Amino acid sequence: VLSPWAPPELGGTPPEGGWDEFMFIIWADEISRCGAGGVSILFFITYMSLPHILHFGSDHLKETIGRPVIAGDVGMAITLTEPQGGSDLANIRTTATKSADGRVYVVNGVKKFITGGQCVGYFSTIVRTGKAGHRGLSMLVIPASAPGVTVTKLKVAGWWAGNTTLVNFEDVEVPAGNLIGTEGMGFAVMATVMNGERLIGCAGALRAARLCLADAIEYARERTTFGKKLSSSQVIRHKFAQMARRVEAAQAMLEHVAFSLKSGAGPTEIGGPMALLKVECAQAYEYCVREASQVLGGASFLRQGKGQLVEPI
Repeated sequence: VLSPWAPPELGGTPPEGGWDEFMFIIWADEISRCGAGGVSILFFITYMSLPHILHFGSDHLKETIGRPVIAGDVGMAITLTEPQGGSDLANIRTTATKSADGRVYVVNGVKKFITGGQCVGYFSTIVRTGKAGHRGLSMLVIPASAPGVTVTKLKVAGWWAGNTTLVNFEDVEVPAGNLIGTEGMGFAVMATVMNGERLIGCAGALRAARLCLADAIEYARERTTFGKKLSSSQVIRHKFAQMARRVEAAQAMLEHVAFSLKSGAGPTEIGGPMALLKVECAQAYEYCVREASQVLGGASFLRQGKGQLVEPI
């Protein structure tokens, strides 16, 4: 369940015949059936953070960090976002300065909205090792137990189980061998592996939308208002039709992008379609949550009973 996408030589458990993007969608979709994003994301953060090592890391990093992470013996989180810049990666302020003897990097900075921060052993972190701009960025694996690392849980509105945190690095010494690839490769590393993360987000959003639609239909079939079932109302049926239309359109686009990736499309070719897919899935998700809440009425405001699935979504 944790690492079917990982290479078997490092302990991954792909199905017989290998792994592809369509299996990836099914995996993300099935885990997302729980209806709790904060729970499912804890399965996904491994994929969001480990492929940097698998694609660009040294054999030493693959064995000493990749193997135990794949086995589930230790966790790993992706550490990108900063308080002042959000997703503006080209303007990262967290610095990693190499010591005079070249033995370690000294890391200083703050990362925010880091999922799973209190339950992982490593942070796959984008840092600035060079000048301004994206060419000065590098990827560094920072042990959570290193002196100078402080993790604080944030009080968030949703995803309570997702363990959203603030991570502070103060004069943290990280072995130079924990550099992924070479200095200056950070942005390229992120661009190469981030599409898988986006695919997870899209599949998860569509499953949540489907859950909202299913719950709304079930509720409307049970609910009697003004002497008839709510589901018999034409207005309500129109809502279901519009929800289904948006979900199925986004699903078709998701599978189209997955086919492109399976056929060899690289980051440059798939970047635009993937961005459009994210918009399509997010809008379908938002629409279905809103319409399901309209159908369930006050029940969608409760974290119990018939609305307990729709409310947290």
